[in-house]
Amino acid sequence: MKRYFSFCTITLIVLLVTVLPGCSDTVKIPTTIPEFSLTGLWEKVVEVTGVQDETARLQSLNFDIGSSGEVRFLYLCFLGNDSKGAQKNFIVTNSKGGLSYRSYEAESVPPNPHPLRIFREIDGVGLASVKPGDGGCSFWIDYQWGDVGYRHAYTNIYHLTDGELIPLKQIIFHTNVPWCTISICQTAKDKTSETERKVTIHVDPQATADDIVVPLEERISQIWFITEDINKAEIVEYLESGREPGYDDFISGIQDVLPEGWEMELITQEGLMGHPHGLNEPLFRIDFVDRTHQFEDSGGRAHFPSLRLYCYDIQEKDAILETIEQEKMYSWDVPDYFEETAEYIVVTSPLYINGGCFSDETMLLYEPLDKALKDYFDVTFDFSPPVQRPDEMPSLRIVSLTSLVRPGAEASLVAQTMPGVECDMTIDYGPSGISTLPRKTADGNGRVSWTWTALKFRGIWQIEVIASYDGKTTSQHTLFTVE
Repeated sequence: MKRYFSFCTITLIVLLVTVLPGCSDTVKIPTTIPEFSLTGLWEKVVEVTGVQDETARLQSLNFDIGSSGEVRFLYLCFLGNDSKGAQKNFIVTNSKGGLSYRSYEAESVPPNPHPLRIFREIDGVGLASVKPGDGGCSFWIDYQWGDVGYRHAYTNIYHLTDGELIPLKQIIFHTNVPWCTISICQTAKDKTSETERKVTIHVDPQATADDIVVPLEERISQIWFITEDINKAEIVEYLESGREPGYDDFISGIQDVLPEGWEMELITQEGLMGHPHGLNEPLFRIDFVDRTHQFEDSGGRAHFPSLRLYCYDIQEKDAILETIEQEKMYSWDVPDYFEETAEYIVVTSPLYINGGCFSDETMLLYEPLDKALKDYFDVTFDFSPPVQRPDEMPSLRIVSLTSLVRPGAEASLVAQTMPGVECDMTIDYGPSGISTLPRKTADGNGRVSWTWTALKFRGIWQIEVIASYDGKTTSQHTLFTVE
C-alpha cells in the first residue's frame, strides 16, 4: 500500500537531521511559491552541497505551503557523489529562507532518476497552480513499489506531461520496479481548536465501482504521474475522451461574463444530465437562470428567463451536426447548434431557451445572456487562421485527437496552423519504432488533418506534429493511447 509521511514521521526526520554526521552550509532561496521553482531549487542544492550533479538520484521531497503561498517546511533527500567522489546520502532542509544540509555515507544507490527529470515536469505545470486550503497544503514526491491501485472515484489522479494534467480513471501497478508519485494534499484548520488537520485518501487495488465514491467537492488530494512511470503500470485507463472536461477554466470564463442577475449551475452526474432528442448524454450540462425577472407563458404560468447548454466532445462534431440536420423534421426538444471550442461542441434546444417561450418580452429578457455568451465564444475561441508573415515562426495548435483506441482501429488528428504551411506527423511507438505519416499542406483555413490505423502496440505513445514555413519550423507534442 501507499506510504505517506505523517506529521510524527516528519518530526522524527527533522530530529535525525540534526544529529547526522556530515557537513552543513546555508544558501538563500525564495520563500514564496510565486517565486519558487524546483529546477531553481536544485541549482541552489548543487551549490550548497557540492554534489556531482550527474550522479544525483532522487529519493523524496516534501514541503508545506502556507495559505498565502509561503514555503514553511522543506525536506529533500537524494543520493550522489560528493565533491571528493564519495557516495553519500544528502538531506537538505530550509531554515530562515535558506538551505542547510547534512550528509552521511550511503551503501547503495537506488535506480531512481535524476531529480531534474521530475522537477522539470512539475515546473511545466507550475507550483503556483497548486491551490492551498485555508491551512495551506502539503506537496511531496516519493517512490512506491508493489501492488497499488489509484482510482478517480476516490481521489483526483493525473498524467503529467508537457505542462498539462490529463485526468485518469484508474492506474494499477503490480511491479517491484519503483515508480514516482507526486502527491498534493490541502490542509484545513479546525474551526474550534485552530489546529491543522491533514486528510489522506488510500485506494485499495481491489476496489470496485460499488465502493463509496468521494464527491469532487470534498476532495482535498490529488496524485500526479509522469510518463515514464505511467509506462510502468499494468493498467492505465483515462477518463472518457482521454481527459476530464476542463471545467475549471471553461466554466470560470463563462461565470466572468454572466450579465447581472444571471446564475449558472454545472451538472456532471451521469444519468441526470438528459439530452436533446437524437443525441446521447453530454460530457456536462450548464443551466442558466435569471431569478430577478419573471414572465408568464400563454397558460398564465410564471417562468424565469433561462437557458440550458449541453457540452460534447469536439470529436463528435460531425456526427452531432448530422443529427441536428436529421432532427429538424421534428418540432420539439430538437438539438440546435450553439457554439464550439477546441474541446467542446455546445448544443441547446428550443425547449431550453426560456422554457420554449419566444415572445418579444421573453426574448428581450434572454438577450443579454445570449449576447454575453456569443461574445465570449467569439473572442475567446476565435479559430480564424492568422496571417503568416515571412519573418515569423509558423503557428501550430493541435485541435483534436482520437485517443484511447483499440489496436488496429482508425484514429485521426486535426491541427490548426496557417494556410499553405507544410506539416509532418510522426508517432513514436517506443521500442517498436516510429511511424511517419504523409506530409500534408494546410488548407485555406489553416486546417490540416491525418487519419491512420493504429498499430497493434498497446501503450501511451507520443505524437509530434511539425509545421514548416520559409525555412522555419514549429512543433507540438501530444499523447496517443492504444489499449
